[in-house]
Amino acid sequence: MGDLPDPSKQQASNRAAIIGLVVGTVGISLFIVLWLVLDSWGIGLIPQLAISICMPPALISAFAGAYFLLYQPRN
Repeated sequence: MGDLPDPSKQQASNRAAIIGLVVGTVGISLFIVLWLVLDSWGIGLIPQLAISICMPPALISAFAGAYFLLYQPRN
C-alpha cells in the first residue's frame, strides 16, 4: 500500500502552481503591452524586442524581492 500524500504539501503545491500561473500570465501580458506601446512610439525593432523581453522579468523580480524583504519573518 502506498503512503497517503501529506495535505499540507498538496496545498503548498497547488498554491505554487497558481502563483506560477499568475506570474507567467503577468509576464506574457507585460511583454505584449510593452511591444505594442513601443511599436506605437516608433521605437526600432531590436530595441523594442530587447526592452519587451528584459523588462517583464526585471519587474517581476523587483516585486518578488520587495515582497520577500518586507514580509519575511525576522529571526
